[in-house]
Amino acid sequence: MTEPPAWKDQYARELFTYERLMARSIQGSAVQWQAPSLALTAQAFLLRIALGPGREPWPTTVVCVVGVLITAMAWQLMGRHRFYSHLDRAEMLRLEDELGLDHISDRGRQAARLVHVRPPRLGSLSSFRVWRVGFLLVAVVDVLVAVSVWWRPRSLLEWRVTTATVAVGLLAALVWLGRRVVGTRSRA
Repeated sequence: MTEPPAWKDQYARELFTYERLMARSIQGSAVQWQAPSLALTAQAFLLRIALGPGREPWPTTVVCVVGVLITAMAWQLMGRHRFYSHLDRAEMLRLEDELGLDHISDRGRQAARLVHVRPPRLGSLSSFRVWRVGFLLVAVVDVLVAVSVWWRPRSLLEWRVTTATVAVGLLAALVWLGRRVVGTRSRA
């Protein structure tokens, strides 16, 4: 009489698939945040060129358009990586249910189990949304810089877009967004 196979032997294929999904999830998370960091570095470089001395209208506009394109590409890449992450997480949840494993791939269930652990104030915000909003604000700055190079005030009384006014506008938008996101999170 032969013994039934051990649990790990019986589910070897599923466990191997789960391990591969976990490894891919870890790798995907690292890649997901490298791309926006590089795009933000490129944006800083382009804005330095656009706001530098001797601003000519056409080259500055081209640099700003490239900045907006980098924002769009970063948004698309972040969204694609997030979609793949959701697919992997759904597959891992299916395997966890099928194998009777703890649900370690679902942060929501993990947070429900560990109710006493609370993130710091900013830690409760979605990094994905924060980065996307940040890129959107940088794209707005790109557009404002491109417009400002073409619009020359006739007198000192006319409003002029400068680095300082763009920075103040960006700060005001971030404060408004922060209040809106924190207010939304606290009501949920």
